[in-house]
Amino acid sequence: MSDSNSQPLSNNRLERLKQTLSANYEEYKALRAEYALHLSSQHQAHTLTSILVGAVLTGSPTIVSSCEPWLSWVYILASFFFLVISWTQLRYLEANIGIRNYIILKLIPRIEQTLTYIHDDPVLEQPSVFAWEDEGIELTYRQELWLVPIIGSRILLPVAASITSLTAFIALLKVRGWFMCSSYVAITVVVGLIAYTMWATLTVLRNAQKRPHP
Repeated sequence: MSDSNSQPLSNNRLERLKQTLSANYEEYKALRAEYALHLSSQHQAHTLTSILVGAVLTGSPTIVSSCEPWLSWVYILASFFFLVISWTQLRYLEANIGIRNYIILKLIPRIEQTLTYIHDDPVLEQPSVFAWEDEGIELTYRQELWLVPIIGSRILLPVAASITSLTAFIALLKVRGWFMCSSYVAITVVVGLIAYTMWATLTVLRNAQKRPHP
């Protein structure tokens, strides 16, 4: 085919490739922004945990010295609320794992392939914007057991606070002799939720440490 016949088709193809590249890059930026938003939300949840811990500690002298059984339920409610914070943290982490895997396994390869077509160079150097995705991941997702508490500290803190609050509730009921059917039910439910949260936390943390592979 002559150059005069192939040139218009080549220009059209180049324009489509550039449009595809632009759309993929905008998607990359949007996903990165969502990733950062989730990290910010995790930080806010961590701050909320610290505030709630401070509130429970501040109110503990009043709760312990009170003769009103209903006040002891502040501990069980706090224990449940700490677990809700943990679930929120897990949701953000799980969402970011999905974003990370999609970017690395799907989006970046599409962008690289498009760049290769545009420049007709199979060994085209990656744009610097993707350097972290390709190189930094080796440091971020190291599969070492001692890193699990560090990676999961924002999740494990509210779980530890929930266990502590539940323990305080049980201890107070035992000292005051306030055990009743409703308290046994509440304790059983919260213990079950704590066990579920620990299982979910370990599962998500294992997924977070896995390096995505095609």
